[in-house]
Amino acid sequence: MNSTVDESNVVYTKSLSLIEKTKTKIGQNIDQQFFATPSSEISLKILTNILNEISDPDVLKPVAPHSLYKFLIRLQDFVQDIELSTSAHIAWPIVAYWDNIWFSFLGKDNVHVFYSLTREHNYSISQYSQRLKLYLKNIMCQEDIDRIVCDDI
Repeated sequence: MNSTVDESNVVYTKSLSLIEKTKTKIGQNIDQQFFATPSSEISLKILTNILNEISDPDVLKPVAPHSLYKFLIRLQDFVQDIELSTSAHIAWPIVAYWDNIWFSFLGKDNVHVFYSLTREHNYSISQYSQRLKLYLKNIMCQEDIDRIVCDDI
């Protein structure tokens, strides 16, 4: 018996499943009432927008299944960053204090510092939106990336 399996189709189906799993995960596991700063809420909104966008079959047509799957695996790190940015994991009084200091240095209303707990340090500061944009380049055109991901965080 000779059966052939279209590997690309299997990876594509697994990717679709991972998109839905990730949507469910962020919907159930992230309590937005416990965000230490507005940047976590903005990051969650960006992540949700990306998941909604890549759920559209028309958006996914030109995307190589393996590239999509690799992106979704990396996206799990972003989900974990948001999970670890809640006050259940990070001391919000300290973060709020430092957020005010960073804001005074940056001086822009639309720029936010993203804080998240890490294994190595108390917390990290990262360019959340820039990291997302970098990973999205493998599955979307720059125009769509700029439309979905703001530079605010």
